Amino acid sequence: MVLHARTADNVGSAIGLIRQEVWKLDPTLPLFDVHTLEQEMHAALVQQRLIAMLSSLFGVLALVLACVGLYGLLAFAVVQRVREMGVRLALGAKRSRVICMVMREALLLVFIGIRLGIPAALAIARLAATQIAGML
Repeated sequence: MVLHARTADNVGSAIGLIRQEVWKLDPTLPLFDVHTLEQEMHAALVQQRLIAMLSSLFGVLALVLACVGLYGLLAFAVVQRVREMGVRLALGAKRSRVICMVMREALLLVFIGIRLGIPAALAIARLAATQIAGML
């Protein structure tokens, strides 16, 4: 048997009053597992919250790995062009121009990733939302 009660008062005191009233009606009725609707909702959503937290953790991990990969790619490109940069500096190029050249290439990679990544992420999010809505 399940009993639902709505109260505008303190939930803790209401539970005690409900127990007393039930025992007045029938002292042999067992009363166990008494909890609030908030506790019930929390228990029902534990698995979904865990999955959401793990998904967020894996998303952050993917972002960190992408940043490390981009750094590695940029570092490799710079190491491959050290002689060229040395020649440019020896011929009178300003240091700021050489840094701008390297940064332009790095930002080009970032913008290409953003151009491809954001639409792909939105499409996957839309697909996931329709799948989740179907489950609900």
